[in-house]
Amino acid sequence: MKRIPWFLNPVLIFVGSLVAVIISLILFIYWSLKAKFGIEDFIQKFNLNQDPLLELNTWITIFTLSILVFVIIVGISIIYVYYQKTINLYRLQNNFINNFTHELKTPLTSIRLFLETMKNHELNREDQIKYLDYMQDDTSRLGGIINHILSTAKIESNSYSKKMERVNLIALIEDLISNNPQLSKSIDFKLQSAEQFSINGDIELLEMLFLNIITNSIKYNESDLPSLSVETKREGRNFVIMFHDNGIGIASDQLNKIFKKFYQVGDSLDVSAKGSGLGLFLSQMIAQMHKLKLSVTSDGVGHGSTFILKCPQSQELRSSP
Repeated sequence: MKRIPWFLNPVLIFVGSLVAVIISLILFIYWSLKAKFGIEDFIQKFNLNQDPLLELNTWITIFTLSILVFVIIVGISIIYVYYQKTINLYRLQNNFINNFTHELKTPLTSIRLFLETMKNHELNREDQIKYLDYMQDDTSRLGGIINHILSTAKIESNSYSKKMERVNLIALIEDLISNNPQLSKSIDFKLQSAEQFSINGDIELLEMLFLNIITNSIKYNESDLPSLSVETKREGRNFVIMFHDNGIGIASDQLNKIFKKFYQVGDSLDVSAKGSGLGLFLSQMIAQMHKLKLSVTSDGVGHGSTFILKCPQSQELRSSP
């Protein structure tokens, strides 16, 4: 996680604000007591004109106190902003804990029920295979949640060891669909164009990025058959991959929030809030690690979403002649 500069540390700002308040009070009292007696004695001693010096001292006092008051106001404002961010982060973390608990409990409960059923009842081979498939799906779901958390922690702590290699992005997306029968059964996938684009990247991280986008188009979808259309094109100096889905869509006021850590579309107590709130946050970090730009657009709730991945053509790896 990116560390804030030392001069923006809330504790230091708070201490600095207090020091500024104390100094301003001390100086105000000091100048109030000394202004009349000290300056008058100085003027009388050297037989100087009184008005200019008194006027200069007055303006110095006003200017100094103004700076201190400004520092106090800025300090308190920054503390307030950090306080609001802390409250918001606490709320998001609380939502994460609630949803994470639900995400873990649901597949575990399902697995336990299937195991109890297989233990207490005589089942034919066909039913056994069906229940085993259900349990396999649930374990994959658990594994995905755990991988999200571990990967996020590693990337934020800069402890993730990247294995960079040549990766064809379009071929990678096609392989993810074809090699995951669970995905191909759950979504109507279409590749609008097959223009190839390769970059130097970590294939495991890029798989996470694309899987998060693909699974979100299934998870946040209320249609009978979720669909995902992938379109590629060259746009200026960028190679663009667009993922169009027919999901629930995103309200305009949430478009800039969904990549935040723990943030989820919908309220934590609403059925529309699903997942851990880490998938898109992780996807954004992976994109940034590869110098790619990930964004989203939507015409609003009920109109689907489009995730856009822009890859600078300077990232493209070309075959040697």
